Amino acid sequence: RTKAIVVPVAFWGVERISDWKRLRRPACRLTIGNPFRLPALEKGASTERMQQLADQVMVRIGSLLPDGYRGVYADQIAAYQNGQADELLPVG
Repeated sequence: RTKAIVVPVAFWGVERISDWKRLRRPACRLTIGNPFRLPALEKGASTERMQQLADQVMVRIGSLLPDGYRGVYADQIAAYQNGQADELLPVG
C-alpha cells in the first residue's frame, strides 16, 4: 500500500562457510537485482492475490540465483525469464 520500492537481493554459498575451519576460503556470492514496485493492492485483497504478489517477488529473487538454488520456484522463474510471466512494475 505504501508503494515502496523493492530491491531483490540473493546470496548463496554460505552453506560452505564451515570451510573456513580448514583454512579454505569459501565462495559466497551476493547479487542485487533491479528495483521494482508491486502493483497497487486493492483494499480487501484476497489471500490468493497477496500470495500471487509474494510469488512474484520470490521469482524476482530466485532469478538472481543459480539454477540449483531455485527450488519450488524453478518453473515460475523459467517462465519469467522466457517472458511468459507477468512483469512487475519497474521503478520509474
